[in-house]
Amino acid sequence: MTETALAAPPRSLSFLASAWGGLAGAIGLMIGLALGSTARDVVVGIAFVVAGAIAATRAPRRPVLHAVLGAAFGYAIFAVFILLANVISQLGGPDAPEFSESGSQAGVITAVWAVGGCVVGGVAGIWLSPRRPRRR
Repeated sequence: MTETALAAPPRSLSFLASAWGGLAGAIGLMIGLALGSTARDVVVGIAFVVAGAIAATRAPRRPVLHAVLGAAFGYAIFAVFILLANVISQLGGPDAPEFSESGSQAGVITAVWAVGGCVVGGVAGIWLSPRRPRRR
């Protein structure tokens, strides 16, 4: 092995690709806050298919893993949004939205739609990505 091979290990995960996908998913979650249960699930599902496709097409390797990480990033960005909204609400601003429907299984169903959408988007991202030359 050469010295440069030891100094720069190959990167197998691109958190930036997953974060871009997560941003698209978080926007879908925020839009879904004002909607009913069925409409929210449809919007979140579509948003996370797009999120998975974005993460997969930007990922150098392992596109479906990046898509699922995009779902995690999407929920993390959404949680920060809810946290900031609660801080603003405590300071006298408008009421903050809830993270999910208080202990009901609707939040779990939405999360399953989100992860499933990201996997579908990740597979679609494989088809949308340009072919990379194979290493020999």
